[in-house]
Amino acid sequence: MKRWLFCDSQGFAAVQLWTFSGLNAARRLYESFGFTLHKEWQGDQWGRMMTEQQFSRQQARAE
Repeated sequence: MKRWLFCDSQGFAAVQLWTFSGLNAARRLYESFGFTLHKEWQGDQWGRMMTEQQFSRQQARAE
């Protein structure tokens, strides 16, 4: 959480991360911090095809 607060405090409009499908615990963690799935594609990583994912999180709005 400190990382996301740091990004917000620095004025980043968005934060992105890349991962792979099937990492369900990690996905739940990312989503709990406000990340949403932005896009998916098939990629060849480490010699095998897998679904790669890009998640993004918009900057928290000040109230």
